[in-house]
Amino acid sequence: MSEIKVEESKVCNECFEEKLLSEFHTIPLVNGGIHFRNKCKDCRRAAARAYSKKHREACLKRTNEWRKNNPERRKELARKWYKKNAKSRIAYSTNWIKNNPEKHRQYTKTYYIRKKALNPE
Repeated sequence: MSEIKVEESKVCNECFEEKLLSEFHTIPLVNGGIHFRNKCKDCRRAAARAYSKKHREACLKRTNEWRKNNPERRKELARKWYKKNAKSRIAYSTNWIKNNPEKHRQYTKTYYIRKKALNPE
């Protein structure tokens, strides 16, 4: 039996560049195979950004509605994201604190005042 050669690259229908298949999103097929989208990931990302910019209010409304209706899922996703990005977030925070000592001092002071107001002992 002859082995079927799978294409390793594809031309994007948007930017007309030949790119590796790894640069295209996949669509699972009913028969168990996969199909590669016609637009590359970069072009799809650019289209999504343009749509979000053009329909900003509708996108914000939909996002806020989802957040309101899915508080547990939102917390779970935030925890996963933080766990995945903990090192970079800690480095960013440390750098910000070092570069903004006055703002940090004010935020810390405000935090403790609010905390004491909510939990008087």
